[in-house]
Amino acid sequence: MGSKDQVGSPWDLARPDEISTEISDIEPLVDHFFNRVNIKNPIVTRQDASQYCRQYCTHGSLSNLETCLVLLMCALGAVSMEFDPSNVTQSPSSSSHPSSRLASLRLGYRYFVAAEKCLGSALSSVHSLAIQCLCLAGIFHMYLIRPMHALRMFHAAGSSLQILASTNASSAEGRSQVYSSLFWTCYKSEREILAEIPVSTPALRQPGWPDSYPLSNQPASMTSDMWASHEEDSWYFFLSEIALRRITDQVADVVYKYIDARENPPHSSSPGIEELIPVVVEFERQAETFRENLPPSIQFPDVPQFASTEWQQYSRGRYYRVLELMHRPFLFAAIHEPDCSAVVRVLAEKGLFNALRYLQHSHTSHRHHGTWLQLRNVIKAASLLLAASRSKGLKMPHGWEAGIDKALATYEYWAWEFPSCKTYAGVILALANSPLATDEEVRQIGFA
Repeated sequence: MGSKDQVGSPWDLARPDEISTEISDIEPLVDHFFNRVNIKNPIVTRQDASQYCRQYCTHGSLSNLETCLVLLMCALGAVSMEFDPSNVTQSPSSSSHPSSRLASLRLGYRYFVAAEKCLGSALSSVHSLAIQCLCLAGIFHMYLIRPMHALRMFHAAGSSLQILASTNASSAEGRSQVYSSLFWTCYKSEREILAEIPVSTPALRQPGWPDSYPLSNQPASMTSDMWASHEEDSWYFFLSEIALRRITDQVADVVYKYIDARENPPHSSSPGIEELIPVVVEFERQAETFRENLPPSIQFPDVPQFASTEWQQYSRGRYYRVLELMHRPFLFAAIHEPDCSAVVRVLAEKGLFNALRYLQHSHTSHRHHGTWLQLRNVIKAASLLLAASRSKGLKMPHGWEAGIDKALATYEYWAWEFPSCKTYAGVILALANSPLATDEEVRQIGFA
């Protein structure tokens, strides 16, 4: 389950002196950034971006944070991808690396290397522009599946935000729309990585003020035609991600305490599996309430229907994941205790059902902020299904073998960029070909 970032990537050959200052080159990249990246983490305003882009195209690449922000927007605009709902069910041809894919990565990396020259100033400054640069650098690393690089950037941004919140500046800048959006982007991004690789404590604590949710970036003087509907929808998506993140944190705390107590019984103070039933029923209620209250533009269909937008796609993925996670203790109990109660078995099978739905939902080849997290979640879901398939008391969801095949196709596609995918695939193959696996199971999954 290696988590080390890759080194010597093919796009490292990109030359930073090949970046453009022409408006005809910069505008399309910045537009891609707003349409593909900023709509999910709205931490830059169009007004500021336009101003900085004009300065950059007029005066060239300067050693200041305004230039740094423009270069980072261009880098993200280059590597981000247009979302294609129909590709969710398609297995990409991954034996080769399409030239367009490599060209986009190299173009984005050129702009990022140029931006890195200014990031030192961002590390030593404590204001919104510096934190925006650090946050976008973290997002760029996540797009390139470099979680440890990203963690350093998010932690640095979070530390600056924490300082800003504790000073007099917090009374003005600290309650602004930009500050609140930066806070929550760093808060959830850092915690998502640390949940997988707990190497440190988060830089940001829970907000200390009641109205901490991000505000709309629509000033009172802004006319309606300047407030595009998709920007408003992106704000709803951002808010919904924060709400579901809080539910997920609560679920994870209960689940991991239970499993840790089961593995270390002398130190156990965790409730028994039967005592968890009402707790999980309440978590289910919270998750369903979350889904029912989503705005129309973010409401998603269940698989196998396509999610028509990235907002729907990633809201659905997080929803399936939290449902699987809250039922994991019951699956753990059902696998290790075949004589468990019928209720425990039913709840365990709910976990299997949602593990499969997560695999069916996942986009095999779409690059986004959460690609690394998706690759981690895929191996968890696949491992749970394979482990449960050895238990005679559990009913496997229909089509689970195809879900395992899709997981392997996903790892094959991304292994070129993220070699740990070879390890992930190896784990799945080892589980599938274990002595407990029947010849029929191996044949159905496609490993024979």
